Amino acid sequence: MKPDDATPFSPRVWCRGTLTSLSERRPPGMDAAYVSLLLTCFIELDPSPETFGELLAQYAADRRPGIAEAARILQRAWQREYRAAASAPPPSLQETLRTLGGLLDQAGAQIAQVAVDAKSARLETYSEVRQRQLGTCDLQREIAGRVALRGRGPHLDPTAPTRFETLLRAVGAMLDVDPESSYRLVVTPEKVIVDSSDGPSQVFTAPQLSALLRASIYGRQG
Repeated sequence: MKPDDATPFSPRVWCRGTLTSLSERRPPGMDAAYVSLLLTCFIELDPSPETFGELLAQYAADRRPGIAEAARILQRAWQREYRAAASAPPPSLQETLRTLGGLLDQAGAQIAQVAVDAKSARLETYSEVRQRQLGTCDLQREIAGRVALRGRGPHLDPTAPTRFETLLRAVGAMLDVDPESSYRLVVTPEKVIVDSSDGPSQVFTAPQLSALLRASIYGRQG
C-alpha cells in the first residue's frame, strides 16, 4: 500500500469509493458501464494525483464518445471536490449524517443507532443487527463517492421526510454549531432522538426536520 493510499485524496481510494457508490445507486441517464470501466482501470493502475489528472484529460479527449463522457464526469468530480487540497478537514456533521442516512436508506433500515464525534462514526441497525465503524478516512471515502454522483440520478425532494438521508442532514445542520461534541442518535422514520456529550437530549419529529430543511433551502435561494 502506498503512503497516500491511507488518505481520502489517493486516486485509488477515491475511485474505489466512487465505484462502490456507482454499483449501489446506478444513476440513470449515464452510461455506467464506461464509468465503471475507467474506475476499475484507474484502481489497477494506482496513479499519483498528477498522473491521474493527466489520464482523465487524455480519456476526456478520446474519440469514443462513451469513454470521453465518462472521463469528463470523473474529471469534473475529482477537480471540484478533491484534487485541490493535499488534506481535507473532517467533514461537517451535516455531510457526515447525510451520508450515514443514505447508507441506512440503502440498507432498508427501519430503526438505527448512530454515534458520531469529530473523528469517527458508528452505525447499528436493528431490523437485521449490523454494525459498521467508520473513521475519518472511511467517511471521506464514502462521501467522495456520493458527491461524485450527486445530481446524476433521479430528482428527489431534498426536504422529503421519507428518507433517513433527509432527516439526518437536517439534524447535522443543527449539530454543526457544536461539532466538537460527540452525539448518539436513535433514528426512526418518525423521529430522531439526539443525546449530546455535553448537553440535554433533544427529540426531532420528521415534519419538524423537513420544515427546517425547507426553510434553509428557500433561505439560500432568496
